[in-house]
Amino acid sequence: MIVAQVEAGQTLKKYYEPWAVLDGTGKILSSHCTCMAGLGEACSHIAAILFAIETTIKLGINKPSCTSVPCKWKAVMPKAVLETSAFHAMIEDFEETDTDESTL
Repeated sequence: MIVAQVEAGQTLKKYYEPWAVLDGTGKILSSHCTCMAGLGEACSHIAAILFAIETTIKLGINKPSCTSVPCKWKAVMPKAVLETSAFHAMIEDFEETDTDESTL
């Protein structure tokens, strides 16, 4: 069962409470809303919560946030020192050359 508060479209500070019951496959079994149209089991407020659920699932927003799971960006450092090969860097000579600056 999904219950929500949805702001009325034409009136400020007025909220309706649509709800819907879905089975495990997502099939809608029943729905109602506290607005006039919602008494007939179909209104834009019910549609709004169903579209919000669909968008949440498609975008993956329903996954836990990065602060709710163990830290992944800090790798555990090995306790022993590892042997590595030395990196040889070439140093280039950056002496001035006799180029004409007007051709640059």
